[in-house]
Amino acid sequence: MSIKTTIHNYQPGKSIESVMIKYGIKNVIKLASNENPIGPSVKAIDAAKKKILSINRYPDSKSSNLKLALKKFLSMRHIDLDNLIIGNGSNEILEFIFYLNSNKCYPKGMDWIHSRRLYFIKI
Repeated sequence: MSIKTTIHNYQPGKSIESVMIKYGIKNVIKLASNENPIGPSVKAIDAAKKKILSINRYPDSKSSNLKLALKKFLSMRHIDLDNLIIGNGSNEILEFIFYLNSNKCYPKGMDWIHSRRLYFIKI
């Protein structure tokens, strides 16, 4: 097993504003950093407006409404809800899997690093 002593921080791309200033251009579309150049959909904006007054409350940790919608959508595809994991992004889902199955699903001799914000697994 080798030990890596330096892990470099993620360096995000330049902002639209800094590119406009640096190159003297007015129309910039950023296609990096998982950003959407056309902005959120009208449906997403309307849904956010409906929920804005309740953002001081924690969301349903069991994702009950989402599970009911998925059950209806997936019922014709013979996918059981017990086979789905719902989380707040891929890191949380990986965290669920890691903590629940750390002694079961990773083979002996696997190197892994776990931190607050990322997973690095090397087989």
